[in-house]
Amino acid sequence: MVAEGETADGDLTTFLSLINTWENTPPNWVGSDPCDDWVGIKCKNSHITSITLSSTDLAGQLSGDIGSLSELETLDLSYNKDLTGPLPESIGELKKLATL
Repeated sequence: MVAEGETADGDLTTFLSLINTWENTPPNWVGSDPCDDWVGIKCKNSHITSITLSSTDLAGQLSGDIGSLSELETLDLSYNKDLTGPLPESIGELKKLATL
C-alpha cells in the first residue's frame, strides 16, 4: 500500500528509468516522488496518468520503459527539438493512452 501522493513502486521505477535518458528536466523535480507536485506529472491513485512536458527543452530519447506506465492517459513531449529518436514499440502497450 502506498501513501496518498506517493508514486506506486512500479511506476516510480519506470519513471526514474525514463528520466535517466533525458536532459534538461524541470528544476522542481527534486526528491524521489514524481507524484509529489512535479511539474508536468499528474497522478491518480498513486499511478502516473499524465506526462505533459511540451516546450521544456527536454533532450535525449524516449526509452521503451514507457510501456510499463499502464495507467498513462496523456503523453505530451511536443516541441522539444532535442528529444530525438523513434517512438518505442512499447508505446502500443499503453491501453489507456488517449493523447499522444
